[in-house]
Amino acid sequence: MSLNSSQKIARLQPKKATITGPQPPAKLSQTGCFKSLKTMAPAKGVVPYGVNSPLWSDGAAKVRFVVLPKASNGVGAEKAALAKDDYESVDFPQGTILIKHFELGTHPAGSGKNTPVETRFMVNGKNGWVFWTYTWNAQGTDADLKPDGSEKPYIVAGTGKKQVWQQPATTACLSCHTTNSVAAPLGASTAQLNGMFTYGPSHVLNQLSVWKNEGLLSNSKPAPAAMPTQPWPKLSTLTTAQRDLHARAWLDVNCGSCHQPGGSSQANMDLRFTTSLANSKACNATPGFGTNGAGFAKIITPGSPNSSVLYTRMTANPTSDWFMPHLGVTIAHTEAIALIKAWIQGLKSCK
Repeated sequence: MSLNSSQKIARLQPKKATITGPQPPAKLSQTGCFKSLKTMAPAKGVVPYGVNSPLWSDGAAKVRFVVLPKASNGVGAEKAALAKDDYESVDFPQGTILIKHFELGTHPAGSGKNTPVETRFMVNGKNGWVFWTYTWNAQGTDADLKPDGSEKPYIVAGTGKKQVWQQPATTACLSCHTTNSVAAPLGASTAQLNGMFTYGPSHVLNQLSVWKNEGLLSNSKPAPAAMPTQPWPKLSTLTTAQRDLHARAWLDVNCGSCHQPGGSSQANMDLRFTTSLANSKACNATPGFGTNGAGFAKIITPGSPNSSVLYTRMTANPTSDWFMPHLGVTIAHTEAIALIKAWIQGLKSCK
């Protein structure tokens, strides 16, 4: 087989290595990151945050936190830096911890009324970002470290129905969290963070302004009102212009992390929000991995969703090889499918 377009035949050779250094705590309660696991109330120094355009995760409600390391002089914390590109991830200092917590239910995330299923950690260590992930017990009282992942049924709070939650192994995290062969965060860009966040019953504030005022950022940019915001209102009642904008935003968050130059996908296209449709190598482009029997389908065929591989892979059976995305999704996002269908139907050309 070829490896990275090399003309040489490659052979995989097992590497003998010993894992050294401190290991992650065996239980979530032992991390010290939360005062209460019932409501995921953060401990001191654990800062809650949100993103404007959340990734679809089988309908799970999510809450996010960042922990910045102590400053080298012992006063306060080290600061993060906004990237030059507003759609690239914030540059977090070594020692930073990013936490994403998943719940199933019809109640707001962090309300203590949903069913907790998984809590993931990204830790920026000496050799780059590494991953921990915890599986919650059926009682919702604590979670156990599960580096190999798990597949476990939970009761969806508020419905009484069961849902099987598939937790990927920590090694699988690199399938998406990789840019130019380097592990990296995905959602914490300037445009994603530039929005309103609820810090309390009567405290709804611009998140970037709070980060700046609290000394979490080492650099400053124009006022948030003058900076871009990743769009994502409710998927219904959109104007045509909003529909086009939010279709690209959904593709950016759910597909663009892999489908971009330097991403982990083998397909030669760029679905990032900042890449024009004409330059995406997706519109009227021949699929590199077949059409699944859809005749002369293209990746995106303007005006014809059923002749667009991008759409037919979204609508396929989630258990089939044709379904996209391959990892982290077992339940199709019906609202997004309707959005992408309407968007493709409305396209007149690739411009």
